[in-house]
Amino acid sequence: MRCNGCGIDNPEENSYCGKCGESLGAQQQTGLVKTARRTSGIAIAALLSGIAGWLFLYVVVAGSLPIFYLPVLFLPVLISVIAAIVCGVMARRETGRNPNLKGRGMATAGMILGIVELLLIIFVVVSTLLFMGNYPGY
Repeated sequence: MRCNGCGIDNPEENSYCGKCGESLGAQQQTGLVKTARRTSGIAIAALLSGIAGWLFLYVVVAGSLPIFYLPVLFLPVLISVIAAIVCGVMARRETGRNPNLKGRGMATAGMILGIVELLLIIFVVVSTLLFMGNYPGY
């Protein structure tokens, strides 16, 4: 009997595949094999990067730190934002091509978190630069 999981021929008396361990009895009864859909690792990375970016941004904004720490603290924010956007695009492409992969929603959520955070950072930087000249202390 041929295993639908790995394609190896097994003796008829075997209940499980000798190579991959897949049950051969279920194949005899139904003739169909359910393939487990796994979640894309890149989609998980996109979502986690998007969430991490917001957490880093919260630390930067809500923390009462001296102003000279801000460039150093924005570095992890920018890295996580870029990772969220890039991983989100890659995971959406990967899950679109492979129907056995889950995680398209996670990839989209991570990408959206990264894009919104990037737009917020751009807004803050531009508004800071525009209004910096209005205060003589800068």
